Amino acid sequence: MWSELQFNTLLFLTNEPSPNVHRTGSRLRSLYVRQALSLARSLNSCGKNLRVITNNREEIEELIVREVPCERIDLQVTQIEFPTWSLPEHANFFAAHHKLFLFSHFAEEAHPNCLIDVDVVINHNNLSLTKLFDETPQIDGWVYDISDQVFPAYGTQAVQEDMRLLGVSHPFPRWYGGEFVMGGPRLFAYLHEQCQRYIQSYLSLLSQLHHVGDECVVSAALNQNSQNLMLADAGASGLVVRQWTGHTLHVGKPCGVLKDCLLWHLPDAKGALSRFYKHGSLDTLYRNVCWQTSCRRAARAPRALVRMLSRLLPGSVHG
Repeated sequence: MWSELQFNTLLFLTNEPSPNVHRTGSRLRSLYVRQALSLARSLNSCGKNLRVITNNREEIEELIVREVPCERIDLQVTQIEFPTWSLPEHANFFAAHHKLFLFSHFAEEAHPNCLIDVDVVINHNNLSLTKLFDETPQIDGWVYDISDQVFPAYGTQAVQEDMRLLGVSHPFPRWYGGEFVMGGPRLFAYLHEQCQRYIQSYLSLLSQLHHVGDECVVSAALNQNSQNLMLADAGASGLVVRQWTGHTLHVGKPCGVLKDCLLWHLPDAKGALSRFYKHGSLDTLYRNVCWQTSCRRAARAPRALVRMLSRLLPGSVHG
């Protein structure tokens, strides 16, 4: 599978701000293009290329030329027509929702595809992990179970109830990250069919859901698994990790976990990622992530200490 695998990312251009980035307009678009270039450069180091799928090829290519005047990073920009639908433009992760319309395109291609977020890089030191793909041809798809991050943050019952509201019958549904899904046409044909079934009920429930985004719809489809696909967890296999540098509502992993994983998803280290395409050093990126994590956690430590001491003071009442 590895030799035939095509890596893809979505750059859907919109005027809506990103929930994770304090930028808008052209500054936001330039940031995402730099991340795409970083992802492409990391893949190039492994002999793979990146396909950027967008709704505006001309603008993406203009931004790429502005960032990289010389053609030294291999990536392909493909424009497709996205359907018009009733998702409010101000909805969180408005652009990311459009991943749901890529599945039908991947289902029509004979080769396997991997859809990853733009704020990802590949760790070329762990390419031995790609042997898993060829050693397990019976696997229909690789997905990323992040229930250990989502359940502690929002409550297991609340998250699972969301999926039951969408119509999932699984007694103990899991939550899957939207930054990684990989497989052949059978997986993507299933995802396309099921996600289209869930979209209308999803849109009608937007105000009630704990999370608004493509992850909710894809998680519902994967939990239902009405075609009994054989799915493998890419997170448990070390193929991908979502690593936060800032405060989280779950117990964060140490930065050292990155060294053992193939794909690094760094959703709140976009600045460090956007510089990678220029220097191309995983060691530099790793040090930047470690430094950012240490600084952010140290900044929170005094506040956490004050809260802890306040609970111990006589007469303090805390609900």
